[in-house]
Amino acid sequence: MKVVALQLARRGSEGVPGKNKIKVNGKPLFLYPLEAALETTSIQSIFVSSDDEYILEKAIELKVNIIRRPKEFSHSSASIHDAMIHGIKEIEKLIGEVDIVVILLGNSAFTTSPDLKKAIEEMKANPKVTAIQSVSKFDMFNPMRAFEIVENKLQTIINQNELNRIKKLENTSHRSVAGDVYFFNGSFFICRKESIMNPNNLLPFGWLGDNPKPFVQGFAIELDALWQLPLIVKND
Repeated sequence: MKVVALQLARRGSEGVPGKNKIKVNGKPLFLYPLEAALETTSIQSIFVSSDDEYILEKAIELKVNIIRRPKEFSHSSASIHDAMIHGIKEIEKLIGEVDIVVILLGNSAFTTSPDLKKAIEEMKANPKVTAIQSVSKFDMFNPMRAFEIVENKLQTIINQNELNRIKKLENTSHRSVAGDVYFFNGSFFICRKESIMNPNNLLPFGWLGDNPKPFVQGFAIELDALWQLPLIVKND
């Protein structure tokens, strides 16, 4: 079973300009997941897909394969899924058919080799599992506390059935009112190639297939807003 890692780390970013290259404890952010992959012996080949020369040069220094991402997959509104498919096609031109693809982003410092190894082993042992996604529990961000603003008024975003259920509870303001809530934290997706190439449109990540499983980490987040930056500084 051929396992490869594909890091997607483009140059631009609207939320945090240059976020993949922001230094965390003196190291560019994209290097954390890349180095974790390099330490994981169950990953046979590693590729970096980017349009950023600095990122590509660093990958070459680490003796990692590079994929120069075309402009149509690199602009702010480009689909990350399209970039995945492009990356896999380029990988298979070089090394032939692959089975499992470890998708790494460039904006997380919480990817670790032990976690990657454990998740890959779980995928290999359970052929019906289509993907494993890293998540962290953030009950304080449950859907009951999420609103949209409509005509300058707050309006809950959850559906009416769930709203009716919650209204019957004694304490509708408690952070656990919606049960345990897990968010994708940016550390990794581990997917069977077929799930990426033939997505089933399970929102928001169609490439997870019809039987995705969680990999629960402790506190871990990806960098998508400047207020997060102090939270991802790793304590050595």
